[in-house]
Amino acid sequence: MAVITSAFLSKGPLFIFCVVGTIYTLYVLPGSNLGTQTQTPSSLAPTTTTSEPSDETTTLPPISRKIWQAYLSNTVDEGAMNSIHHWPASKKTTHPPNPVPSPKSPHLQDKPTAVAPNWTYTLLGDAGANAFVDTTFHDRADIRSTYHALSHWVLKSDFLRYMLLWGEGGIYSDLDTKPQVAPSEWVPAGAHRDRVRLIVAIEYDSAVLGPTEMYPIQFSQWTIGAAARHPVMGCMLERALTGIRDMAAAKGITVGEIDPGENAVYNATGPIAWTECVMDGIGAALGPDVPFAHSNLSEIAEPRYYGDITILPDGYFAAALPVGSPKPNNGDRVGLVSHDFRGAWKHS
Repeated sequence: MAVITSAFLSKGPLFIFCVVGTIYTLYVLPGSNLGTQTQTPSSLAPTTTTSEPSDETTTLPPISRKIWQAYLSNTVDEGAMNSIHHWPASKKTTHPPNPVPSPKSPHLQDKPTAVAPNWTYTLLGDAGANAFVDTTFHDRADIRSTYHALSHWVLKSDFLRYMLLWGEGGIYSDLDTKPQVAPSEWVPAGAHRDRVRLIVAIEYDSAVLGPTEMYPIQFSQWTIGAAARHPVMGCMLERALTGIRDMAAAKGITVGEIDPGENAVYNATGPIAWTECVMDGIGAALGPDVPFAHSNLSEIAEPRYYGDITILPDGYFAAALPVGSPKPNNGDRVGLVSHDFRGAWKHS
């Protein structure tokens, strides 16, 4: 055996490489799963989606019929209680242990409604959110430790919504929102509905509302519909993780000591970061040879489709705004979701 080994090694590294490669090809690959890549929480690489005007369908499963809301500690002050809305569905679920807090306001009680038949509704409290994060991201210590360390509840709430939609999919909506139209009807019937895997609405259009220091088109993240493992959600989850950690590192403090201003939140976990990830997703769907800019979405009146991404016009997730609101009333435009624009976090 020693003689054979010595003779084999004497052939040189190139010979050894070729022999090993041949053995691997003939005997290892045919019966292994090494060629199959499965997305897990430790790998947020994008799943391939189609581009317009391809007739192929996305490789992602449909948006799950799950509605998520979160009521974390300190997320609602007494003055905001009247602006809290549930999205009750025909099925209720719990996320052990003790997912739903014990709110004092009767507005947090489930109310019968037919707005989301055959959808499952979950209201997560602190314990339920912690359990979800620990289970879904069991192999991402960086995500778990960052989430649990956060004391700034706005960053924590933002971070959680991206984790929920990446891990489970469905619809996430803030507590100060209310559905006006069944979620299954948000995308008009037709060829696009079957392949939609991400539903996003414009929240700010500078052509309508005037110039801003932010992007001329900005997307809402108070209500989002997404299929589990959508690459745009993967982008945003990693972006939020990096943004939170960078804020702490820049000031030489721990994640738990972060107390950022409004603009810092926008850039780290809020609408600026979200807008950048959505725009990247649209660009990936269209391909590098198709120019696309924020102006392509300015003053749109009907939904636009890019691969498996649906962009809804401004106002679709902000129906029935009161007179004097910083945003214009919808008039006769379609309002799928009403938003009270409570914004209590800005004063926390």
